[in-house]
Amino acid sequence: MKNEKLLKELKEDLEADKEYNSDTRQEAQDLLHFYYISHYTEEWRAALPLKFQGQFDNIKKAGRKIISDLSSQDIQADFAPKDGTDPALSNIMDRLFRTDARKNSSIEAFYNATLEQVPCGIGGWRLVNEWESDKIGDRNQTINRIPIHEFNSCVFWDSAARMQDKSDAKRCHIVSGYSKDDYDELKEELTGRDDDDECEGETGPAPVTSYGTTVKNGKDVYIVESYYREKVSQVVEFYRDDEGKVYAYEKAEAKKFASTLAEEGKTFFDRKTIKTWKVKKYTWTDTEILSESDVVGPNIPVVPQYGERVFVDGIEHYEGITRAAKDAARLRDFMYSYMADIATSSPRETPIFFAEQLEGVEHQYQENGVDGAFPYRTINRVAADGTPLPGGPVGTLPPPQLPPALIAAMQGINESLIESTSSGAPNSIADVSMSGNAVSQVRAMLDENSIIFRNGAKIAKRRDAEIWLGMAPEVYGVKRKVTLTNKDGTTTEEWLQETEYDLETGEERVINNLAEADFDLAVDIGESFGSQRQQSRQEIGNLLQSLQPGTSEYMMLLHKYLELTDGDATSDIRKYSHKQLLLMGVREAETEEDIAALEEAKAEQGQQADPALELAKAEQMKAQNGAEKLKIDMYNAETARMKAMQEGAKIQADVENLHTKTAGNHIDNVQKAYGGRAN
Repeated sequence: MKNEKLLKELKEDLEADKEYNSDTRQEAQDLLHFYYISHYTEEWRAALPLKFQGQFDNIKKAGRKIISDLSSQDIQADFAPKDGTDPALSNIMDRLFRTDARKNSSIEAFYNATLEQVPCGIGGWRLVNEWESDKIGDRNQTINRIPIHEFNSCVFWDSAARMQDKSDAKRCHIVSGYSKDDYDELKEELTGRDDDDECEGETGPAPVTSYGTTVKNGKDVYIVESYYREKVSQVVEFYRDDEGKVYAYEKAEAKKFASTLAEEGKTFFDRKTIKTWKVKKYTWTDTEILSESDVVGPNIPVVPQYGERVFVDGIEHYEGITRAAKDAARLRDFMYSYMADIATSSPRETPIFFAEQLEGVEHQYQENGVDGAFPYRTINRVAADGTPLPGGPVGTLPPPQLPPALIAAMQGINESLIESTSSGAPNSIADVSMSGNAVSQVRAMLDENSIIFRNGAKIAKRRDAEIWLGMAPEVYGVKRKVTLTNKDGTTTEEWLQETEYDLETGEERVINNLAEADFDLAVDIGESFGSQRQQSRQEIGNLLQSLQPGTSEYMMLLHKYLELTDGDATSDIRKYSHKQLLLMGVREAETEEDIAALEEAKAEQGQQADPALELAKAEQMKAQNGAEKLKIDMYNAETARMKAMQEGAKIQADVENLHTKTAGNHIDNVQKAYGGRAN
């Protein structure tokens, strides 16, 4: 009974939101078809009395310039710390957001939104939290962006929402189509039921189609995903530890861990009721609610990206570049097609002869094309009665002329079409020989027509960052290693929610804790890193030419120029220049490698002493070496003296032992002994 009532409410809300600004939505869908598919409808083709019905598209050329301009921009999100948040966390959030924004699914979501925003005035995407991998035991999640194709026809907002980023919307519906097999698989995933029954009657409302026609796109079943955002009351209890530090816990959480809080010496002293935003998601068809779940974060995770948007008579209207140029483009198609009809089906200039001139040779003038390709043609000089005849045509029938009004209209139509679609950029923008400064000036001219779309993209990207910021503490709020992307595109790894021991307090503390962080958000859109790199190299190269080689300023700019080189072949040069800029104090340490390089340099500087001190140490070492040499010489002399005494005592003993021997032997031994001592 409860589900039946809820399903009825869901249907009523969707119907009301779908009806709101339905005319704008239908026109935008028609414009999307006009821009990408065809300038003609079946009714329009049937009504035109032309054999040739061509399409001479000039709108898409202008649209591609704007899309290219927007696609070359890069998201620059800045999460500034507030309320005592560690600035290091701000740096982590900036780089973590950049990592998620550069995933393939995010790049496709942004690009698809731009492809729809420029022609019809609106596009968009949504953010979801998904498992990082399907590996057993991997419990890490990540934030991904999913493109919403045909955003205009499939997404329906709360009709009371007025903000362009829809941050004030209370609900949002997304209609998605599935084939029967895909729907059965989805239904089994959401409900656990494997129904073999036919899905007739289970489909939800279909999205808006171009010109209200029925489209065969292989979608048998449509489901609706409805997001509802509402405020709920929450009781928060405050605790204080022995040092006076205050902690806040939800009432249910505090009750669950009451004993732990008591052991930690935290005592309750106050409570208050606060209002927080909660988002629920319902997936349903016309017959049942397939699933109901809570959404991570306090925001509806759907981002619209508008072109030109305004309220008229209390109803939201939006458009892209196609609406203003559509009528001129259709008229141009008609005029050019009409001219083609005249050129292909009307008679050409025709010569006039007397009948007597062609008598007997008519066949030479009756065939066209290959059959009439004679090497020459003849006419009669005289008539049958001998009367001389003219030597050529006696006149011509002129071809039909284009009406003067058509020529004037074509000129006005072309001018109108150029004015409504021109970006203000000259054709030389494609000239590869243009200098960097000239390209920069041309890019500035593109702003004339793309500034509205750029502002729409900027608002959308800021809303995207707000939603991401609301999801990140829950998705990344566990101990894990994440990949962080720096501004120059390089990546590093960092631990989140890591516990370390504080030697000063003797307690464990959690570092890089996103749950306790609070940030102010600013988002800007600038040129992509590749474009910035190229422009910076051009500017630095110009500066180097004006500086004296060898100066500190010259070396600083030279290392910066080398750091901006591209390609694997120069990676060692980039690394060397990066380190030199770090040691010169031009760059700040951003990675662990940078910090290690600075510490190594400081250690080397600490080992380098004053030259005078080094000289004194050298003299002292020299004196020490001299004293040591003297000691060694004295030791050697004493050793030699002792050795001589030992040899003398040995000789004396030998003499006494041989005293009884013959005199001749005694004399020989004495001589030998003296000879040995002489050695």
